[in-house]
Amino acid sequence: MRLAEGVYIVGGGRNGLGISNDYDCNVYLLNGGEEMALIDAGVGLDTDKIISNISSEEVDPAKIRYILLTHGHADHSGGSKQLRDRLSAEVAISREEAEFIRRGDEVNLGLDVARAYGVYPSSYHLHPCEVDIELEDDQQISIGRLEVSYPRS
Repeated sequence: MRLAEGVYIVGGGRNGLGISNDYDCNVYLLNGGEEMALIDAGVGLDTDKIISNISSEEVDPAKIRYILLTHGHADHSGGSKQLRDRLSAEVAISREEAEFIRRGDEVNLGLDVARAYGVYPSSYHLHPCEVDIELEDDQQISIGRLEVSYPRS
C-alpha cells in the first residue's frame, strides 16, 4: 500500500493492517528509484507474504539493497535472515544490537520473556543473521535518490 511518493507499507500484523503474519510489526519499503530498502523485517514466519506485497506494488524486490532494522525485537528483526537470503540485501542495525542479531540472542533481545508471556508461540525461535552494517548515531545511508539518517540519540 503506497503511503506517499516512494514510501509503502508492505507488512503489518494483527496490531497493524493485517497484511502479513499476525506477529509482524509494520514493515515499510522505501523506493529510491534504482535502489530500495525495507524498514524492519517482520517476525519471519511468512516472508513470502511480505515479498508478495512488495511485488503487488509493481516494484522489483531485486532492487532492495538494505534491510534497516529499527531495533532487535523479534517482530522487527525475526525475518531478517530469510529476507537477507532471498533478496541478497544488506542488514543494518545499531552497533549496540548487532551482535545480538548475529547470535540470535533471544535473552538479550527479550524474546525468552515475550514467549513466556504468550506474545509469541512457544515454538518460535529467532534465526541468527549476519549484520552487514553497524549503524552509528547520525549515520547517513543512500538508497538511490534518497538519503536516510540514523538518529539514535
